[in-house]
Amino acid sequence: PMSKNIDIDAIEKEMQEKVADAEKNLNQTVTIAIIGKVSTGKSSLLNALFHKKRDEQLATVGATSGVTTKVKRFKLGEHVEIMDSPGLGDIIDENSATTRTAMQDIDVGILVVTGSADVSQKQHYDELKNHCKQVFVVLNKIDEYDKKKAALKDVVTQWQDVLNLSNDEIIFQTCTDGYDPNYDPDLELDIRGVEQLKE
Repeated sequence: PMSKNIDIDAIEKEMQEKVADAEKNLNQTVTIAIIGKVSTGKSSLLNALFHKKRDEQLATVGATSGVTTKVKRFKLGEHVEIMDSPGLGDIIDENSATTRTAMQDIDVGILVVTGSADVSQKQHYDELKNHCKQVFVVLNKIDEYDKKKAALKDVVTQWQDVLNLSNDEIIFQTCTDGYDPNYDPDLELDIRGVEQLKE
């Protein structure tokens, strides 16, 4: 008796619409932006996400601050694009304006921070939240805390408070050390936490 109430045509139409939607999504590129203050290790994080060695870097890492002066885009697989950008807090206003213009078309934002919690980063976090469907916070350069593990836990808590993160928003802890050209060539890259972020 139930079968009389089932509208086969309507079900088929709905299925076709779902398939059409899925196909549309397959052709879309997800754009991920790596944003943060100057010298937080954004370019190193980008290199680590692409499993690059020191001598095959995608993004130039420099010993001086502010080496990345314009937005660059890199393909990570067929439908994912990662955007490296100048620091949002860059003293060169033109660079910051470039970053803000590029932010109009990003889907996922990665805010890279380092060191002690910095209230000014709340503005950058909120700006990303306004532009993106999803925002991840990365505390980079955790190697600074190798000799003071308890301090790392405190710093993570401070960042959660300053950015006003909810309980289910975790801060990814990464180290992407060794891409700097001044690094001793015989020392290994120190990459930690990047795979978790990638997943």
